[in-house]
Amino acid sequence: MFLVTRSVGLVWRNFWGILFPISSNIFAYGASIVLIMLLAPYLFEYLNKQKNIVVRRILTVTTILFVVMPTIFSKDLWFFASGNNPVWLLYLMLLGYVIKRFDWMSKIHFKFAHLIVSAAIYFGMTYLMEQISYMIRENVETMTRFNVPNSVFAMYLTLSIFVFGIAISKRIKASANVVAALFISTQVVINWEPNITLIEKYLTGFTITSTKQWLVELTKSGIIIFVASVAMAVILVLISMIPWFKKLAKILSFSSFDEFMAKLRGIGKWVAARKKIFYSALFFYIVTMIQMFSVSPVKIKVGVSTWQPAILFIPFNRQAAIILNTVIVMAFLLLIYVITKRFWYSFAITLIIELALGIANYLKIPLRNEPVLPSDLQMLGGMKDILGMVDPIILIIGFALIFVLIVIAVFLQHRFKQQSTLRMRWQGRVASTVLLAVFLSGAFFVNHEGSVPFTVFNMSNINRYFYNQELGAQINGPIVQFINNVDTKVMNKPEGYSKAEVDRVMKKYDNDADKINQTRSSWAKDQTFIFNLSESFSDPARVPNQTISSDPMPNIRNIKKNTTSGLMMSTGYGGGTANIEWESLTGLDLSSLSPTLPTPYTQLVDNQNIAPNITNLFDEKVAVHPYVASLYNRKNVFKKFGFQKFYYVGSKDKLKYTDKIDDNPYISDESAYKDTLDVIDKSTNKTQFIQLSTMQNHMPFNDYYQKHDYTIDGTAAPEVYKPRVEYYSQGLNYTDKATKTFLAKLDKINKPITLVWYGDHLAALFDNDSMDEYGIQLHQTDYFIYNNKYIRDRTKQSAV
Repeated sequence: MFLVTRSVGLVWRNFWGILFPISSNIFAYGASIVLIMLLAPYLFEYLNKQKNIVVRRILTVTTILFVVMPTIFSKDLWFFASGNNPVWLLYLMLLGYVIKRFDWMSKIHFKFAHLIVSAAIYFGMTYLMEQISYMIRENVETMTRFNVPNSVFAMYLTLSIFVFGIAISKRIKASANVVAALFISTQVVINWEPNITLIEKYLTGFTITSTKQWLVELTKSGIIIFVASVAMAVILVLISMIPWFKKLAKILSFSSFDEFMAKLRGIGKWVAARKKIFYSALFFYIVTMIQMFSVSPVKIKVGVSTWQPAILFIPFNRQAAIILNTVIVMAFLLLIYVITKRFWYSFAITLIIELALGIANYLKIPLRNEPVLPSDLQMLGGMKDILGMVDPIILIIGFALIFVLIVIAVFLQHRFKQQSTLRMRWQGRVASTVLLAVFLSGAFFVNHEGSVPFTVFNMSNINRYFYNQELGAQINGPIVQFINNVDTKVMNKPEGYSKAEVDRVMKKYDNDADKINQTRSSWAKDQTFIFNLSESFSDPARVPNQTISSDPMPNIRNIKKNTTSGLMMSTGYGGGTANIEWESLTGLDLSSLSPTLPTPYTQLVDNQNIAPNITNLFDEKVAVHPYVASLYNRKNVFKKFGFQKFYYVGSKDKLKYTDKIDDNPYISDESAYKDTLDVIDKSTNKTQFIQLSTMQNHMPFNDYYQKHDYTIDGTAAPEVYKPRVEYYSQGLNYTDKATKTFLAKLDKINKPITLVWYGDHLAALFDNDSMDEYGIQLHQTDYFIYNNKYIRDRTKQSAV
């Protein structure tokens, strides 16, 4: 369990390999054991017919080939080192057969002494070869020269451990079940693929420099494996003592092929008796795939510039998600079935809900770019108004379909009443109801890190696409994506929070504001205030362990010298634009929210009765975003925030300028600035707020530009990323030039304009810089506050 919990990539296939060791090709040792066990009867039958001298000769020849020769040549001649080779396991079985046939156990005396001597020889040879290797080579490369896994010395130690272990088990009269459990546990711990990987990563990822170090690491590995094996064995023994397990073991165990076939027929009968449940699972599995296809385009955008055909991606890449959706639906169906005792009524209720969700998603996603969310349930109170917005033909077909389903369910339930009515004692129904309810209640914990539902979702490869709910529905399935949005908590209640305390804080800052504003003039009636979020903008020269050939942002650097400016701490790295936008517009901090609410735009704003933000201070509110608005629920958020116009790709209020630089797929910052100037020009004699979020420097940072003016040196970016940092720097330079031109044009406008310009986060290109060591630098971005010439001149006149 220690090793498993250290795994960051735990997925279902790790466990699938235990159930199907041969076909999965994960548990190679287990597969070899199965093959050897199948061959064992024939091998023993052959050996039993042979004379003792023949058996001894067979053992002698195989021992020379498989043990002595690898020791002499210090090579894994037969590729036995992995321990998975069936030939090697066959040899070990032969050795065990010989030990039993000739009763060597009773002839070996001083078993503990053999254990001590064999260990001394094994480790002594290692120490001796270390000294020789260091004298001859000045290193320890040949330290394990005679201790390859199947060498004479290793086999002597192994046999000594085996003989001593058997002797101890007989002395303490350990049952065969206990011994078997310990051996099985040891083999599982040692040979389970995730454990092998983890042992290599966490326990043996070092360079051997001495025998002492080798012994320490070997001992450490051995102790952990031993403890894990004993713990697993204890658990297995305890489980084997449980009555229901004994019953299950009796049902599943068999001692002959005929008995095995009889067991299979029994399982077939058990499944046939519950075929309605299994057919229902298959049916809803297909329904889930249909739902995912219905909300997906022909090609799904699984990355910024990566598209996959839905017809291939969903069935072949998203099986875990499809099965998880099906399991959840079936749990709901079974809960209704246990409560009502009527199968067809339960099936109809579940299907109607599934169809309603599927149709609602099919209608909503093209309009809102998001699936049905838990927050939509609040609108059920206005169902009459909602239905009034739906095409009457769809409503007629929908209600007709529901009516037909109800009629069919009633008919089938009465026609097949005997087979379709649950026959279970009330105690079983209560227990089943509780278990199913507990299972479904996991929806409220799927985003609580460390919880069982959180782990199950991760193992099922569920992507928490809070920033792109539409894509989440396409690749996670509508049910799972809906549940993803159930487990949200806005924030923990602060200590000492009360209305009186809030009133006290507000009064304090009201008084402070009154004092400050005594020396300030009011805003002009035609004041324009701009928030300019510059995508991924940050000074690459400030990144630790990196240098750049020349400055890509000389103009902005000069602007910062003459304005209120500095560095801000971004909550994002490589992403999180919408969160930073939310912070700037609301004046709130993301860190004050619950970890289960990572994306306020999609999880919080829709649920707010009122959404206070900076636009409340202005008469005109306009947003400019030269990209699509489907991400992060921006259209609905900006409407909730009070923006009267929103210019984006595909909007009713068209973007006038959409030029791009060379091969960059994103609209240039120069074009975004031009659209912003147009918005300013259209303003009447009113206060105006503009939210400008650019896109030119958005990932991926590919070779889009014809110019290549910058080279990067240092270790911050991996070698494969260094060209991308250079392309990224080229884009920053274009932004730098466009920003200088933009400010010059703002200076020519005869009205007061204030610009708050900032980068939202660093590009995710500097993986070699440790976040633990350089966390602050990797979250610092540039900002400045610029007043145009009109304000500067007016300020000078006021001073005079």
